[in-house]
Amino acid sequence: RERMLSKVHRHLTHAGVSPEAAFSKLDTDEDGEVTPGDFAAADHMGLDLPKERLRLFETLDTAKRGSISSEEWMAAFEITRPAPSVASQSGEPLPPPEGLPLDVLRRMVIEVVNHTSYTQLWTSKGMLCEKHVSIWAPEQLVSSFFRVTALKVSLGHYANRGFSDARGGDS
Repeated sequence: RERMLSKVHRHLTHAGVSPEAAFSKLDTDEDGEVTPGDFAAADHMGLDLPKERLRLFETLDTAKRGSISSEEWMAAFEITRPAPSVASQSGEPLPPPEGLPLDVLRRMVIEVVNHTSYTQLWTSKGMLCEKHVSIWAPEQLVSSFFRVTALKVSLGHYANRGFSDARGGDS
């Protein structure tokens, strides 16, 4: 069961569809239930479900009613949903953020650039420390005439020995 649900979760993630969105797509009549006929139409809806659909259906239909309720579906995928994490521990790709279309993610470009300006956050000045330390936050990204920065993400601060900024200059 777990192996099959993990496989389905990977297929959906690869297709850029969350388990919740997949259920909504399968539930064409919006009655909160998915039937074997709904499962058969998965390919036509752009859902990449494994070929063993009958076995998957029987696995998810825990009440054996001939349909899968949204509660059964969500409970099944709650087990396989990865814990929130910055990086995947298993080497598997992380699922896309909810509500962000996969085509938008595919067009995104992430670029690491050096900072040119820093703001001092804290120093050990006046603390009678043997070694002086300062902490700096980046202020802005390097920019040029052709660069447009739509979103700046700060990944942390810089700690330096002494009171000079992160570039090693005087402050």
